[in-house]
Amino acid sequence: MKMDRQGRILIPAAVRKRVGARLFVLEESEGGELRLKPIREVQLTDLFDSIEVEVEDFMDTHELRSALLRAPARGARPKVLGQLERRRHLREDARDRR
Repeated sequence: MKMDRQGRILIPAAVRKRVGARLFVLEESEGGELRLKPIREVQLTDLFDSIEVEVEDFMDTHELRSALLRAPARGARPKVLGQLERRRHLREDARDRR
């Protein structure tokens, strides 16, 4: 594959179709190796009933977030939790840099 002047890499259509994704995440290993990992689209209905939490007030976002981060999920952890955790870590990192 080649990179253009603006740093863009074209992933061939055959590869995108084979892995079933249009979005990818770029990871860099310690040895300098770059890997593209496909991000699969998730239907919101797939997440229904994937986790149960006990919260008195769903409008209290702090209480809801805390309950979601503590709650055990069926099978693998729902992707929503991973997104919440990443956002929290990004906010903490930004706050630490100030």
